[in-house]
Amino acid sequence: MACYLSALSGVPIEQSSIKPVIKEPQTMRWLIEQYRKAVIGLVWH
Repeated sequence: MACYLSALSGVPIEQSSIKPVIKEPQTMRWLIEQYRKAVIGLVWH
């Protein structure tokens, strides 16, 4: 889990592309959805 978080926060392309649109509720919802899927996947594996 720590590896996933550090990998996610360590990608400059994602950071620069997400920051401008992070205020949009739909985008936040999508990000949370993706994060949950990833966490659930890691837990099950």
